[in-house]
Amino acid sequence: MKEFAYTSVFAILFLFGGVATAQSGHGIIYADTNNLIVIKVSGTHYERGFAQGELLADRITDIIQNYIIPGFGTEVAYNYIKAIVASGDLFKIDSLYIVEARGMIDGMNAVQNNPLNLDYTDILLANSMLDISGIFQTMEGIECSSLMSWGDATAGTDLDGKSVLTRHLDWVVDEVLIRTQAMVIHIPAETNEQPWAEIGFAGMISVLSGFNA
Repeated sequence: MKEFAYTSVFAILFLFGGVATAQSGHGIIYADTNNLIVIKVSGTHYERGFAQGELLADRITDIIQNYIIPGFGTEVAYNYIKAIVASGDLFKIDSLYIVEARGMIDGMNAVQNNPLNLDYTDILLANSMLDISGIFQTMEGIECSSLMSWGDATAGTDLDGKSVLTRHLDWVVDEVLIRTQAMVIHIPAETNEQPWAEIGFAGMISVLSGFNA
């Protein structure tokens, strides 16, 4: 039901524009209620990252301080892995996303809301947490799932036999994650990219659950 609600919110905001409650140069907050903030960002990767940093600074700090860093056990372990990510020896990150992460930090700094003095490698590490856990095989038992229905399963509904796909983010119930949930609608300026949305958490430039327009 929550997946359906998120999809409905996206469709309404994307197709009809919605009503902004706050905005920056390249970002708009459409809603901030029930532990979910909905924003739309536009422009280049840097500009979209900057807008997220401006609009989601509090939440980005919250999730890194209270979920990401503790997730590595100790701050020492976190900084050790952060140095490996920064070196590029563990895996390579496309330069576009490095630029976007830099933009996010610049946006946080622009609104003077970066109390942990985070840098772009903190953003990259937060977005790579699952990859790192997979490499070191430190996370087991949690998997996401999808369900597709068609034909007789959707006959007699508005879908009239057509296909529908649902995505379930099977994850732990954590109060930090709950209060930092974010839906980010992206309108890229790059001509080789298309509008898309991700449903996840503040500070994400990767995608756990998302779809294109």
